[in-house]
Amino acid sequence: MLQVDTVVPPMLQLFFKLSIQIKGPISRFGDTAANAGVLALLAPYDLPVALKTGAASAAAGGWRIFIMPIDALKTTLQVKK
Repeated sequence: MLQVDTVVPPMLQLFFKLSIQIKGPISRFGDTAANAGVLALLAPYDLPVALKTGAASAAAGGWRIFIMPIDALKTTLQVKK
């Protein structure tokens, strides 16, 4: 297995540490905001509740996919220590 050691500048390390610490609240807030936002956007339309809920869940899942690189970085940094 090829292992590459890189030197990370201190400012970038600080950014990584801060982004890891706010990952939990960002993921929870993003899930809630995406869910509530989509339900609010679809409220005026006469759509089945299952469709509205499915769209809201898809938006929340999309948010989780969007922030997944932060979670992967957190795991990588934990393993390297």
